[in-house]
Amino acid sequence: MKLARPHLKEEWQRSTEFLQSVINAIPDPIFVKDKYHRRIVLNEAYGKFLGYSVDDLLIKTDYELFAQNEANIFW
Repeated sequence: MKLARPHLKEEWQRSTEFLQSVINAIPDPIFVKDKYHRRIVLNEAYGKFLGYSVDDLLIKTDYELFAQNEANIFW
């Protein structure tokens, strides 16, 4: 049986929300970057650790968050 696209989109959304809830349940700061050094996954503990909201951290670069020498290390 072939699944309809709207069903697949809903399933993907539920899976994404579940994964985010699992990651947020971890008390340690977690982040994942893509090959362009953009944060693509992070948890609330990481936001609290840095003092920014998750939404802000997803759009800010390391150079907007840290001193240049620290940002170079994260890069």
